[in-house]
Amino acid sequence: MSELKTNLITSYAGNTITLGDSGDTVALAAGATATGFASSGDMGGTMTSHIIPDSNAAYDLGNAEYKIRHLFLSDNSLYMGDSATIKAEGTAIVVQDLKTGDLHLDNTHRNEGNSIDGTSGSWTFQEGAEDMYLLNNVTGKKYKINLTEI
Repeated sequence: MSELKTNLITSYAGNTITLGDSGDTVALAAGATATGFASSGDMGGTMTSHIIPDSNAAYDLGNAEYKIRHLFLSDNSLYMGDSATIKAEGTAIVVQDLKTGDLHLDNTHRNEGNSIDGTSGSWTFQEGAEDMYLLNNVTGKKYKINLTEI
């Protein structure tokens, strides 16, 4: 027999039902489990093993329209590519060789201010062709940083 068509397959407790090609669809009764099937649709529950993709750099987590709300990580590293990492060291976030555009520093949302005089501020470093600039985002004042070539 090469083909069996049915509306319902019922297994006795402990027996295994195996279907053919990937892409088959299985509807399970409440409390039943299945292994070895690709899944689509709702996903939830408790993770009991690693999530390992079957090919490199092929899948996304969220997208431009539907983003992941929170990501909770232990104090281990977040790896990007083969060597770039972001990691936690105590209350600090460590990024080796950080490359950024303008550097914005702002502690105005921290209740205690800084550790020197307890005040808070908001500053931006900007790069020019030959000079560095510092802007006070609270007062609007702008400063050119004196650089000495060595």
